Amino acid sequence: MSNPIANALAALLCFKLSDSQELKQNALCLSEEAFQDQCERIPKINLLTDMFLIHVLRHVLNNNIMQHGLFAGLAHPQLSKV
Repeated sequence: MSNPIANALAALLCFKLSDSQELKQNALCLSEEAFQDQCERIPKINLLTDMFLIHVLRHVLNNNIMQHGLFAGLAHPQLSKV
């Protein structure tokens, strides 16, 4: 099954976590949870991963990281309103 959002992203996105406080904080929570042995760890990791991906998408859109394709259109000031 194909995911249109995943297909619209570049094969590699590279940016510093320090570029976004939300990304940095979420990444720290995710890594801490991954290495703890507590009950209900997997559902929490799944939730934190979803949140991390949302922060990545917001960062891509807010900073015009993608120059072509779906995300470039969504980030464009005139096209995003259509």
